[in-house]
Amino acid sequence: MSHEENLKKQYESAKIEISYLKRKISRMEKRLLRQEKIDDMNRHQSRWAMQQLEQARTLAEQASQAKTDFLANMSHEIRTPLNIVLGMGELLDGTNLKDSQRQYLQSLRLSGEHLLKLINDILEFSRIESGSVSIITNPFNVKELLIGVEDMGAHLALEKGIEFSLEYDTSVEFNRLGDSRKIRQILLNLVDNAVKYTDSGRVCLSVKGLHYDDEGKISFTVADTGVGIPDDKQALIFERFTQIEQGGLQSKGGVGLGLAISKRLVMAMGGQIQIDSEVEKGSTFVVELSLPFAEQGPLPYKDGRGVSNVNQGLPPLRLLVVDDIYLNFEVIRNYLKDLPVTMSYAENGREAQKAFLDDTYDLVLMDLRMPVMGGIEAVSHIRKLENNLGLESTPIIAMTAQAFVEQEKTYLQSGFN
Repeated sequence: MSHEENLKKQYESAKIEISYLKRKISRMEKRLLRQEKIDDMNRHQSRWAMQQLEQARTLAEQASQAKTDFLANMSHEIRTPLNIVLGMGELLDGTNLKDSQRQYLQSLRLSGEHLLKLINDILEFSRIESGSVSIITNPFNVKELLIGVEDMGAHLALEKGIEFSLEYDTSVEFNRLGDSRKIRQILLNLVDNAVKYTDSGRVCLSVKGLHYDDEGKISFTVADTGVGIPDDKQALIFERFTQIEQGGLQSKGGVGLGLAISKRLVMAMGGQIQIDSEVEKGSTFVVELSLPFAEQGPLPYKDGRGVSNVNQGLPPLRLLVVDDIYLNFEVIRNYLKDLPVTMSYAENGREAQKAFLDDTYDLVLMDLRMPVMGGIEAVSHIRKLENNLGLESTPIIAMTAQAFVEQEKTYLQSGFN
C-alpha cells in the first residue's frame, strides 16, 4: 500500500471516529438538556411542595388560633353572666330570707356551680386537645396546696354525709418546683370524683415523698369506699365523655371529663396515674409526679382556715372599676360595701382614660374585653399618661372571665400588676 493510500485510509478512519464522537457528544448534550429539564422540574416541584407545606402550616396555625380565640370568646360570653348569677346569689344568701327562700336559693346556687364546672371542664379539655396548655413551673408550698384541697374535699364530703381526711408525711412540708395550679386541679378532680361515687364511708387523700430517686417524686393517693369500677371498665374511665353505665355509676351526672383532663395534665407534667378498684369496695387513684425541691428559701405558708377582719387597719381607698357590664360593678360594690372604699365606674377603656385625667385612684379593676377600647389598650394609654405626667404607677388588676393561666404573662407584660 502506497503512502498516499495509507494516509487516505487514516483520514477515512479519523472521519468515522469524529462522526462517532460528534454523535456521542450530541447524545450527551441531549441527556444533559433532559437532565437540566428534569432538575428544573424537580426544583419547581420542590418549591411548589414547600409553598404547599407553608400554606398548610399557616392554615393550621390560623385554625389553632381561631380555636383558641373561639374558646376564649366562649369562656367570656358564658362565664360572665354565670359569674354574675353566682355572685348575686352569694350576696342574696347574706340577707334575711325565709327558710323556704334560702332552700330555693341554695338549689339555684348548686345548679349554677354545677353548670360552671361543666363549662370549665369542656373548655379546659378543648384547650388540652388543641395543644394550647403549657406547664408553668414555679416554687410552691405543698402543704398550703393540700390544705386548700382538704377544705374543698371536706365541704363536698359534708354534703354527702361521709368522712374526708388528709394524711401526709414530713417530706411535703418542703417547697417544691412544679405547676401548683394544675396539680390542684388534678387533685380536686380526683377528690370530687371520689366523693361523687361514695355514698357511705370515707374518702382519703394521702401524700408521701418517694425517696428511691433524686427527682423529688411525690405520690398523691385518693382512696374511697364507693361503688368501685369493674376490671374491664377501668381503662375506659380516662377517655373523654365516658361514663360507666353499671350499678350505681350511671346516675351520678357530669359529662365524663374530670378524669380525662386529670390524666392528660398528669402526662403533660411527665407523671403517671394508676387505678386500683373493686366493685362495692371502692377505688384508689395514685398520681406520681416529679417535683424537685425548690432551692430558694421557704415560701410563706398561709393557713386559709384562719378568718381575720379584713377591714382592720385598711386605709381608705379610691377604687376605679372598668367594665362594660354594669352588673359586674354592682356585684363588686356589694362585696366591698363594708370596707372603706370609694368606688367609681367606667364603662370602657376610653372612659377610664378620661377618669385618670380628672382624678387619681389607689387601685383599678380593669376588664379585658370591652367595646370602644379594651383593657390592654387602656392600660397602655394609662401607663404612658402616668409617665408623661411623672405620676406613680397605679396598681391595675386584670379582671376577666376569659383568662387562661397561660395568658397571665401577656397581661403582666402589657402593664397590668
